[in-house]
Amino acid sequence: MNTSITNDVLAALKILTLEYINPGLFKIIGNIPDWLNQFYHQKLTSGMNISVPEEKFCFLKNFLIDAEEFWLNDSIKKISSGLWTEVDTNGQEYQFEAYALFVNHKKILLIELLEETYQDKQYLIQKGREYELIYYQLLKDNQKKDILLHCIMHDIAGQLSAINGCLSLLEYENLTLKGKEYLEVGRQQCLKQQSLIQDILDIFST
Repeated sequence: MNTSITNDVLAALKILTLEYINPGLFKIIGNIPDWLNQFYHQKLTSGMNISVPEEKFCFLKNFLIDAEEFWLNDSIKKISSGLWTEVDTNGQEYQFEAYALFVNHKKILLIELLEETYQDKQYLIQKGREYELIYYQLLKDNQKKDILLHCIMHDIAGQLSAINGCLSLLEYENLTLKGKEYLEVGRQQCLKQQSLIQDILDIFST
Protein backbone atom coordinates (compact mmCIF):
# COMPACT_ATOMS: atom_id res chain seq x y z
CA MET A 1 0.00 0.00 0.00
CA ASN A 2 1.54 3.32 -1.06
CA THR A 3 1.82 6.37 1.18
CA SER A 4 -1.04 8.26 -0.48
CA ILE A 5 -3.51 5.43 0.04
CA THR A 6 -2.31 4.96 3.61
CA ASN A 7 -2.90 8.64 4.35
CA ASP A 8 -6.39 8.44 2.85
CA VAL A 9 -7.20 5.37 4.94
CA LEU A 10 -6.02 6.98 8.19
CA ALA A 11 -8.03 10.14 7.52
CA ALA A 12 -11.10 8.05 6.62
CA LEU A 13 -10.69 6.24 9.94
CA LYS A 14 -10.68 9.69 11.61
CA ILE A 15 -7.07 9.30 12.74
CA LEU A 16 -4.74 12.31 12.86
CA THR A 17 -1.07 11.44 12.30
CA LEU A 18 1.54 13.75 13.81
CA GLU A 19 5.33 13.56 13.90
CA TYR A 20 6.97 14.78 17.08
CA ILE A 21 9.41 17.66 16.44
CA ASN A 22 10.10 18.99 19.92
CA PRO A 23 8.07 19.50 23.12
CA GLY A 24 4.66 20.85 22.16
CA LEU A 25 5.43 21.00 18.42
CA PHE A 26 4.30 18.44 15.83
CA LYS A 27 4.27 18.06 12.06
CA ILE A 28 1.06 16.97 10.32
CA ILE A 29 1.65 13.79 8.35
CA GLY A 30 -0.76 12.81 5.58
CA ASN A 31 -4.34 13.93 5.19
CA ILE A 32 -6.22 15.82 7.88
CA PRO A 33 -9.39 14.25 9.33
CA ASP A 34 -12.43 16.52 9.30
CA TRP A 35 -12.81 16.68 13.07
CA LEU A 36 -9.53 18.58 13.53
CA ASN A 37 -11.05 21.72 12.01
CA GLN A 38 -13.51 21.84 14.91
CA PHE A 39 -10.63 22.62 17.27
CA TYR A 40 -8.47 24.93 15.13
CA HIS A 41 -9.54 28.27 13.66
CA GLN A 42 -6.58 28.44 11.27
CA LYS A 43 -6.44 26.50 8.01
CA LEU A 44 -4.34 23.37 8.42
CA THR A 45 -2.51 21.50 5.68
CA SER A 46 -0.38 18.38 5.47
CA GLY A 47 3.27 19.02 6.34
CA MET A 48 2.44 22.01 8.54
CA ASN A 49 3.98 22.29 11.99
CA ILE A 50 1.40 22.80 14.71
CA SER A 51 1.40 23.02 18.47
CA VAL A 52 -1.12 21.10 20.52
CA PRO A 53 -3.51 23.66 22.06
CA GLU A 54 -3.29 22.72 25.73
CA GLU A 55 -6.41 24.69 26.60
CA LYS A 56 -8.40 22.49 24.17
CA PHE A 57 -6.64 19.17 24.76
CA CYS A 58 -5.94 19.21 28.49
CA PHE A 59 -5.89 15.43 28.81
CA LEU A 60 -3.52 15.06 25.86
CA LYS A 61 -1.10 17.45 27.56
CA ASN A 62 -0.69 14.96 30.41
CA PHE A 63 -0.34 12.02 28.02
CA LEU A 64 2.45 13.78 26.11
CA ILE A 65 4.57 13.69 29.28
CA ASP A 66 4.43 9.89 29.16
CA ALA A 67 4.82 9.88 25.37
CA GLU A 68 8.02 11.96 25.44
CA GLU A 69 9.51 9.61 28.03
CA PHE A 70 8.43 6.65 25.88
CA TRP A 71 10.08 8.12 22.76
CA LEU A 72 13.37 8.50 24.63
CA ASN A 73 13.53 4.70 25.04
CA ASP A 74 13.19 4.03 21.28
CA SER A 75 10.75 1.18 22.00
CA ILE A 76 9.16 -0.98 19.28
CA LYS A 77 5.93 -1.07 21.27
CA LYS A 78 3.29 1.62 21.65
CA ILE A 79 1.49 3.28 24.53
CA SER A 80 -2.10 4.43 24.69
CA SER A 81 -3.66 7.39 26.44
CA GLY A 82 -6.91 5.64 27.12
CA LEU A 83 -10.22 7.23 26.24
CA TRP A 84 -10.92 10.88 27.01
CA THR A 85 -13.54 13.49 26.07
CA GLU A 86 -13.04 16.96 24.59
CA VAL A 87 -15.58 19.68 23.73
CA ASP A 88 -15.28 21.66 20.47
CA THR A 89 -16.06 25.36 19.90
CA ASN A 90 -19.75 24.51 19.39
CA GLY A 91 -20.02 22.64 22.67
CA GLN A 92 -20.17 19.20 21.05
CA GLU A 93 -18.43 16.35 22.84
CA TYR A 94 -15.85 14.16 21.11
CA GLN A 95 -14.21 11.02 22.43
CA PHE A 96 -10.54 10.45 21.59
CA GLU A 97 -7.73 8.01 22.17
CA ALA A 98 -4.07 8.75 21.42
CA TYR A 99 -1.12 6.45 20.72
CA ALA A 100 2.61 7.12 20.85
CA LEU A 101 4.85 4.88 18.74
CA PHE A 102 7.94 4.70 16.54
CA VAL A 103 7.68 4.31 12.75
CA ASN A 104 10.92 4.23 10.74
CA HIS A 105 12.73 5.83 13.69
CA LYS A 106 10.22 8.69 13.72
CA LYS A 107 8.29 9.64 16.83
CA ILE A 108 4.64 9.37 15.83
CA LEU A 109 1.54 10.51 17.67
CA LEU A 110 -1.80 9.16 16.47
CA ILE A 111 -5.02 10.78 17.69
CA GLU A 112 -8.15 8.79 16.88
CA LEU A 113 -11.71 10.05 17.03
CA LEU A 114 -13.86 7.32 18.55
CA GLU A 115 -17.46 7.01 17.44
CA GLU A 116 -18.74 3.47 16.98
CA THR A 117 -15.80 2.21 19.03
CA TYR A 118 -16.75 4.51 21.89
CA GLN A 119 -20.38 3.44 21.70
CA ASP A 120 -19.31 -0.21 21.70
CA LYS A 121 -17.17 0.38 24.77
CA GLN A 122 -20.01 2.19 26.51
CA TYR A 123 -22.34 -0.69 25.65
CA LEU A 124 -19.88 -3.23 27.06
CA ILE A 125 -19.40 -1.14 30.20
CA GLN A 126 -23.17 -0.87 30.65
CA LYS A 127 -23.62 -4.61 30.12
CA GLY A 128 -20.81 -5.27 32.56
CA ARG A 129 -22.57 -3.17 35.19
CA GLU A 130 -25.86 -4.96 34.53
CA TYR A 131 -24.21 -8.37 34.88
CA GLU A 132 -22.51 -7.21 38.05
CA LEU A 133 -25.89 -6.22 39.52
CA ILE A 134 -27.33 -9.59 38.49
CA TYR A 135 -24.34 -11.34 40.06
CA TYR A 136 -24.76 -9.55 43.39
CA GLN A 137 -28.51 -10.19 43.31
CA LEU A 138 -27.79 -13.90 42.84
CA LEU A 139 -25.39 -13.79 45.78
CA LYS A 140 -28.07 -12.11 47.86
CA ASP A 141 -30.65 -14.72 46.83
CA ASN A 142 -28.21 -17.52 47.65
CA GLN A 143 -27.62 -16.01 51.07
CA LYS A 144 -31.37 -15.97 51.68
CA LYS A 145 -31.56 -19.59 50.55
CA ASP A 146 -28.73 -20.55 52.89
CA ILE A 147 -30.52 -18.86 55.79
CA LEU A 148 -33.74 -20.68 54.93
CA LEU A 149 -31.92 -24.02 54.70
CA HIS A 150 -30.28 -23.34 58.05
CA CYS A 151 -33.69 -22.66 59.61
CA ILE A 152 -35.15 -25.83 58.11
CA MET A 153 -32.23 -28.04 59.11
CA HIS A 154 -31.44 -26.72 62.56
CA ASP A 155 -34.74 -25.29 63.77
CA ILE A 156 -37.71 -27.05 62.18
CA ALA A 157 -36.07 -30.42 61.49
CA GLY A 158 -34.35 -30.43 64.88
CA GLN A 159 -37.54 -29.73 66.80
CA LEU A 160 -39.44 -32.26 64.73
CA SER A 161 -36.86 -34.93 65.57
CA ALA A 162 -37.23 -34.08 69.25
CA ILE A 163 -41.02 -34.42 69.00
CA ASN A 164 -40.67 -37.74 67.19
CA GLY A 165 -38.31 -38.95 69.92
CA CYS A 166 -40.81 -38.03 72.62
CA LEU A 167 -43.57 -39.85 70.77
CA SER A 168 -41.37 -42.94 70.55
CA LEU A 169 -40.88 -42.87 74.32
CA LEU A 170 -44.64 -42.74 74.82
CA GLU A 171 -44.89 -46.22 73.30
CA TYR A 172 -43.49 -47.58 76.55
CA GLU A 173 -46.16 -45.88 78.62
CA ASN A 174 -49.38 -47.54 79.70
CA LEU A 175 -51.68 -45.85 77.21
CA THR A 176 -55.32 -46.47 76.54
CA LEU A 177 -56.41 -47.62 73.10
CA LYS A 178 -57.49 -44.07 72.33
CA GLY A 179 -54.12 -42.78 73.53
CA LYS A 180 -52.26 -45.26 71.31
CA GLU A 181 -54.43 -44.14 68.40
CA TYR A 182 -53.51 -40.50 69.02
CA LEU A 183 -49.85 -41.50 69.36
CA GLU A 184 -49.88 -43.21 65.97
CA VAL A 185 -51.53 -40.17 64.37
CA GLY A 186 -48.81 -37.96 65.84
CA ARG A 187 -46.02 -40.23 64.59
CA GLN A 188 -47.52 -40.35 61.08
CA GLN A 189 -47.72 -36.57 60.99
CA CYS A 190 -44.08 -36.33 62.05
CA LEU A 191 -43.07 -38.71 59.26
CA LYS A 192 -45.02 -36.64 56.73
CA GLN A 193 -43.34 -33.43 57.91
CA GLN A 194 -39.90 -35.06 57.74
CA SER A 195 -40.64 -36.23 54.19
CA LEU A 196 -41.78 -32.71 53.24
CA ILE A 197 -38.60 -31.19 54.69
CA GLN A 198 -36.49 -33.66 52.72
CA ASP A 199 -38.33 -32.75 49.51
CA ILE A 200 -37.64 -29.05 50.15
CA LEU A 201 -33.95 -29.75 50.79
CA ASP A 202 -33.73 -31.79 47.58
CA ILE A 203 -35.24 -28.90 45.59
CA PHE A 204 -32.78 -26.37 47.03
CA SER A 205 -29.82 -28.67 46.43
CA THR A 206 -30.46 -28.85 42.65
